[in-house]
Amino acid sequence: MKATAVFNLAQFVDWPPSAFSDAESPFVIGVLGENPFGKALDRVIAGESVQKRRLVVKYGQTLDVIGSVHMLYISRSEARKLPEIFRSLKRRSTLTVSDIDRFAQNGGMVNLVTAGDRLRMLVNPSQIEAAGLRASAKLLRIAELVKTE
Repeated sequence: MKATAVFNLAQFVDWPPSAFSDAESPFVIGVLGENPFGKALDRVIAGESVQKRRLVVKYGQTLDVIGSVHMLYISRSEARKLPEIFRSLKRRSTLTVSDIDRFAQNGGMVNLVTAGDRLRMLVNPSQIEAAGLRASAKLLRIAELVKTE
């Protein structure tokens, strides 16, 4: 369910042209820390594209290993490192996503929250805008909007 949500989020956010090195550059999703998806994310994106760009997933334990990404899923294993991660991503057009408790209120952009068999999204629009990204009205309508505390 979360792997599908990560893929779908890419459909509802616009990245500036400067976020890509050229017209052929792929759309890169990074998974930082322990991989909570197993093979599910790879299966979900297989053969798919975002904004006419092929999708690539990179996994790693550090931002240096993952490199430049357009969307970064931050695993729960990285909860203690959030301030450092957010500092590293300043001035980058990277959408941050996680299921860490209070992620969006603590400076993240999209918090995936599971309640029973439902998945809710808490979205922090000011953090999205600060990264030079634009969330679609559709995303903002279906999500619960929060502010950084």
